Amino acid sequence: MFTATAFPSVMIYLTVMVVFLSCMYLSLHSKQPMVKKIVLLSAILLLTCFAVMREVSYGVGGTDAITYVRDFLNMRKSLANYIDFEKVLSLQQREPLYYLFGWSVRRVTDNYKVYFFLWHFFIVTGFVYAAAKSYKKDSWGVGSVLPLMLLFAGYIHSFNVMRNWLAIAIAMIGLSFLRRENLKYYFLFLFMAVCIHYSTIVLTLPFLMSKLFKRLDNIKIPLAIFIVVGNMLIYSYISFFSSIFAETKFSSYMEVQSSWFGYLPILLIAVVGLIFYDDLIKMEPSNKFVLWGVALNATMFIAYVKIGAYRINDCFVIFRVWLLIELGRLFYNRFKGWKRVSLVYGTNIFIVAYFLQQLNLLVRTSGIIPYRIG
Repeated sequence: MFTATAFPSVMIYLTVMVVFLSCMYLSLHSKQPMVKKIVLLSAILLLTCFAVMREVSYGVGGTDAITYVRDFLNMRKSLANYIDFEKVLSLQQREPLYYLFGWSVRRVTDNYKVYFFLWHFFIVTGFVYAAAKSYKKDSWGVGSVLPLMLLFAGYIHSFNVMRNWLAIAIAMIGLSFLRRENLKYYFLFLFMAVCIHYSTIVLTLPFLMSKLFKRLDNIKIPLAIFIVVGNMLIYSYISFFSSIFAETKFSSYMEVQSSWFGYLPILLIAVVGLIFYDDLIKMEPSNKFVLWGVALNATMFIAYVKIGAYRINDCFVIFRVWLLIELGRLFYNRFKGWKRVSLVYGTNIFIVAYFLQQLNLLVRTSGIIPYRIG
């Protein structure tokens, strides 16, 4: 799976992941508020410093990392030279908050390590906040933190595409507020996320769909039909979508095609969620919102494979984590004996396999290997 040259770096990533999961477990089970805060802050600083300490050069430290260094060092002029709202609105220029953030830091220092520290600090804070808000008191022991491995995979992804994952991390904070029905902060954080990376605009859809079907007691059948019909429509209009984005900065993604295999776990998570739909809703009413997020994620399966829309898939990572946590709770509390063992351990094995598949993909397609301090 991993080459001999990649193995030492992979072990470094896995070690950091274990420490991260241990911090999360300790903070989530501590009864002392101050201990919780100290452990969570330790996790944030650990992941932030680990990301910043890596060497960044051409082909090393992440696929696009050197691009962010170059952009930052070149921001010497006035802000007006970097933000043209006419180009922003026509999707021909990077998002305004990206330039505003980089330009502001550049006014203070020309050290890109400081820039990276702030960038990854916000990314990691979003991940840790979402992770802490995902946990429930009746979760299933040590295994309850395993879904957070998928958030760690997103953290490693952020070494390559920092802007995308900063937007996702900020959006995850907003979605955590939305799940608790706090609309004000949801819209605030989502607006900031969209101003960093446009792809996060798709995270308005779970909110809109859950509100549209709020009065329906059972939406299991509409969800299933939605997934199938959505993929059929997207398959039919792929050429249409390609023509829309042909003259924008997203045109390069239109010709990208990915393996079906890597996205099958998304469909599997959605199918299992629909199978246990009634039980999930009885256990936690807010799971209807989670199921909408997972269903929308699966609805765009064809887009991920055929037109390189993997950035959109990344936006839904928190919904996959939420549903896996809820399924673990359900299996542990609802079933006994061999059913509990098979379902809980089956879920854990699936999560570990899914994470290893994501890590293997990163090793093969990015510059995170080797990890060098520099």
